[in-house]
Amino acid sequence: MRRRACALAVLMVTVMTGCLALPTDGSIQQGFDAPPVDSGLELVAPGPADDVPPEDIVQGFLLASSFGLGDDFGRAREFMTAAGASQWNALDGVIIYSDAVPLEVTLDPEVPGAVGRSVTVRATVAATVAPDGTYTEAAPGTEQEFHYQLVQIVGDQWRISQLGSGVLMSEVTFGTQYREVPIYFLSGDDEPRLVPDLRWLPRSRTVTNSVRALLGGPADWLTSPAVVTAFPGGTSLALEGVAIDDRVATVSLSSEFLTASPADRAYAQKQLAETLRQLGQVNRVQISVDGNVLPIEEELAPIGTTPVPVRGPVVIRDGALSVLSGSSLSELAGGHTVPEGLGSIALPYEPGAIVGLVDSRSLVALSEGGGEPTALLPVDEQILAPSYDVHGWVWTGPTGAGSNTGALEVVHPLTGATASVPVPDLAGADVVALRVSREGARITYAVRTNDAVVVAVAAIERDAGGRPVAVSQGQPIGAPLTNVRELMWVDDVEIAVLGADSSGDVTVRLLGVGGQTAPLPSVEGAISIAAGDGRRELYLATQEGDLYGRSGNGWRRIDGGAESPAFSG
Repeated sequence: MRRRACALAVLMVTVMTGCLALPTDGSIQQGFDAPPVDSGLELVAPGPADDVPPEDIVQGFLLASSFGLGDDFGRAREFMTAAGASQWNALDGVIIYSDAVPLEVTLDPEVPGAVGRSVTVRATVAATVAPDGTYTEAAPGTEQEFHYQLVQIVGDQWRISQLGSGVLMSEVTFGTQYREVPIYFLSGDDEPRLVPDLRWLPRSRTVTNSVRALLGGPADWLTSPAVVTAFPGGTSLALEGVAIDDRVATVSLSSEFLTASPADRAYAQKQLAETLRQLGQVNRVQISVDGNVLPIEEELAPIGTTPVPVRGPVVIRDGALSVLSGSSLSELAGGHTVPEGLGSIALPYEPGAIVGLVDSRSLVALSEGGGEPTALLPVDEQILAPSYDVHGWVWTGPTGAGSNTGALEVVHPLTGATASVPVPDLAGADVVALRVSREGARITYAVRTNDAVVVAVAAIERDAGGRPVAVSQGQPIGAPLTNVRELMWVDDVEIAVLGADSSGDVTVRLLGVGGQTAPLPSVEGAISIAAGDGRRELYLATQEGDLYGRSGNGWRRIDGGAESPAFSG
């Protein structure tokens, strides 16, 4: 027997509306002065009904496990045998299925001589979340089957005896039970900058799970020494956990933390403070071991500032550089010479040379006051649009089918120094775009394969002077696309990608680095993109030279004659 799981959706609505009903009688109760630690919406589903077939038991279990965070999965285990419940690891990740395609729940044919019955659930998978909270989008149309073995117990009631680990839940339910939280680590610089690692954690235990995620270290692709943590290996959350009083969080840690140097203790406190600050309950953090609050010398842990673009975008217009001020374009000060064939440009974060790509083959530094451009990387092959990093290095590399030899090229316009940075992942690849993050510890790039373009992120290792020396293995983000024209960091956890999917529509997609994808409305003829400080400072240029900026949930035309908009970076 096969059935669509429509009843499951109806039941979810019933449970949610029932649990969220407001009381209309009874005495007035004392409220909270502040949100309780790890507060969240906790819903508990109905238990198993009597004398229902195996497929109904499975559907009931799916609903109960979806809301299992509220009762430590106690209700979900009511649908299982004692042995089945003991071997099931509910916290071994989440598989999120698409709301657009109902689950198919099928009672499998009876097998002669077999004990019990089996049920197969087929789902269209939207994403998965690993036990550490890392989120991975699935390719469109990904399907997966889940198998449940059931036996009859006392009273001839069906119960689940065998199943896989983890929880299967819908996109809507996932949004009510989990939230995204940036966990902050440190760049490998002498004066480190904060580097966010986006995780998806249960809403009902966000504070505690955020600290545990921090103690667990950065995601695999954020490799050391590019990205590090100040917590000594083996440090864990003590039994006292996290206590919040008057917006001061006391984080109790295991004795391993005592091996940290005074500077590392101060950096660890700053990692905790930045991670917990965004949750809305904490203004200050202190660290305790064995019941004793540790003295922290905060001055030992200076944190570098991550730059944010403050002017722009700058565009190429009528053979000169112009900058957007308010709602109009005006010529950029400096009288930069714009050579014929200039395409993409890149602006430094600090005072320095604006660089540009001429005829897709030569990287030049533009001169002020009418001087001739200075060739930085004259090559005889097509290269990528350049990207500045916070240390003053400009990144590029070959583009075209099979053109990459496993490296990217960097040049420092102020010193003239050049280097080839090993990126083994890119050997033999066709890289179509790249961009360095604003804190300088990460890079995103897009690679064209035979049938798709994949966007990935990786970590940048540097020497003591800030020169890039290696790039880690890439981590794909978002779903594969059919074409990518440009990509930009919107902020420290989101990338804007101008490209097309299988539908052929060219639009901007906002890809979370460890998060979800959000498409924006399209603009006809869009060919380039620029990103300032956040989603509200996104700009598009079209083939006709029209410059568009964000307006509400859409776009508005600002001016004409503009090409290649760019902010610092």
